[in-house]
Amino acid sequence: MTDAAARLQRRAPTEHYFWLVLAAIVCLTAAVWVAGTGPRLATGR
Repeated sequence: MTDAAARLQRRAPTEHYFWLVLAAIVCLTAAVWVAGTGPRLATGR
């Protein structure tokens, strides 16, 4: 195991939750953006 991998595993689980929350926010933002711009792109406006 590399030093970086060992350091990652030693970190607190809260950091993993941080990345999960960040990914969820990005996914939600992308979904909202697509929902907002999708129809506009489809109608050509």
